[in-house]
Amino acid sequence: MTDRRRLSVEFATTQDLMEAAGVSRRTIWLWVTRGLLPAPVMISQGSPGGTFNRFPADALGAVRFIVAKRGDGLSLEEVKALLDADAEARSSRALRPAVSSRDVAPSRGRSSSRRR
Repeated sequence: MTDRRRLSVEFATTQDLMEAAGVSRRTIWLWVTRGLLPAPVMISQGSPGGTFNRFPADALGAVRFIVAKRGDGLSLEEVKALLDADAEARSSRALRPAVSSRDVAPSRGRSSSRRR
């Protein structure tokens, strides 16, 4: 294995995606242009490190998903629809407010010190 660039585990390189999916660089870029993968962010390590693209780490799971669904015979458009539906579901869950016990109004049960 070649020497890896120092990169946070929150990110993945194009090479990481290629290895995870067993596809070429051209295929990764096709998936980016078709909207199946997010566009990477270009970062620079300065001289002599150069520049490279970084993808969010969850793109590794996405490329494996794409390969699996393509293996099942789905078109890229069908795979994109599945990825979009998953992203929408995650987004709506993230927007839903969490309710804790302290957020719930206390019940107003009968008090034993009621006046008659």
